[in-house]
Amino acid sequence: MSTTRQTVREFFNALSESYKERYSQKLPFHYYFFTERLEKSLDEINIQNTDILDVGAGTGPLYDALKSQKKDFNYFANDIAEHMLERSQIPVEQRFVGSVTDVDFPEKKFDLVFMLGVSTYLSRDEFKEHLAQFQKQVAPDGRLIISFTNKKSLDGLLRWMWKPLARLFSRKKHVLTSTLKIEKYSFAEVEQLLSEYGFQVEKLDYLNHTVFPFNLVFPRFAVWLSKPLGKIKNPSVLSWMSSDFLVRGRKG
Repeated sequence: MSTTRQTVREFFNALSESYKERYSQKLPFHYYFFTERLEKSLDEINIQNTDILDVGAGTGPLYDALKSQKKDFNYFANDIAEHMLERSQIPVEQRFVGSVTDVDFPEKKFDLVFMLGVSTYLSRDEFKEHLAQFQKQVAPDGRLIISFTNKKSLDGLLRWMWKPLARLFSRKKHVLTSTLKIEKYSFAEVEQLLSEYGFQVEKLDYLNHTVFPFNLVFPRFAVWLSKPLGKIKNPSVLSWMSSDFLVRGRKG
């Protein structure tokens, strides 16, 4: 495992005990961010009789959402942070610890591969290795659903400017104060990368139309304001005011 991967593993293992609480309704902004990404990931997706791989499954929010649909599907969870998986409701036999590029799954082809909140912590080379793996694992006409940190967002720029001060004054353990390297992408970059590995983008969703630090200082107001902002149709404006985006690619 690379030094970068080991750092990410240790960081999320350390957070695992309280991770679910960080995205509960007690914290309006984090709940909104986490829930919106999950809902848009599953929008118009039929999971009946599908084989599903969840890369970066963490404490199992995607698994919980899939189970709530009460349909028949085969699900496999993957994460490099074993303590995160231990705090999920995912059956033990469906958990696979390690990098997805190294794990030998019992199922060799998947109809749906989700990777939510992971690309941010992969180097560019590591992300390409993941795409090469998905090119082998995704079944013909299958889908790959990945979230990205948006390179063009105002939110990201302000977080980058604030990070040195956050490290200096904050004692809380979170991404902003960590030594984790954040990898950001534009949609054009993602579209080009996916096409190189045999995936055609069929859907783009922009996520989190709030801006740091207001989303933390005034979380309820920021979430309330994000709803009308999310209805803006101009993609250039949405790109500037959305911290993340979600891409759905189809193989073939």
